[in-house]
Amino acid sequence: MGMQYLYAYRARIHYDLKQYHEAIDDYTHAIQLDSRYVEAYNNRGAVYHSLGQYHDAIADFTDAIRLDPQHVTAYNNRGAVYHSLGQYHDAIADFTDAIRLDPQYTLAYNYRGSVYEILSIRPIR
Repeated sequence: MGMQYLYAYRARIHYDLKQYHEAIDDYTHAIQLDSRYVEAYNNRGAVYHSLGQYHDAIADFTDAIRLDPQHVTAYNNRGAVYHSLGQYHDAIADFTDAIRLDPQYTLAYNYRGSVYEILSIRPIR
């Protein structure tokens, strides 16, 4: 097992303990060891989102998507950040991409529906 995975594992523990800055440090170490480690970008983005550091979160989710354009969770997570920022059309686009990639990914339907409700629009069928 590579060291990047050990850092990511420890980062997850820090995250669960709400030690967000330590989690960011460990995910950053994991990325430094393996710049193509998609889950480290995705998970660090989630930590940034938890801290309200939305632009850093978007950057990490975008990097995860760039490295793996099929990464459903990264699209969903980036959509959640756009939702937090009130960028609802960007959020809808990301939730829709997540659904396109995995039609069984119910969380994206839920989030997209909440944005439709905020905007008082109905999805086009």
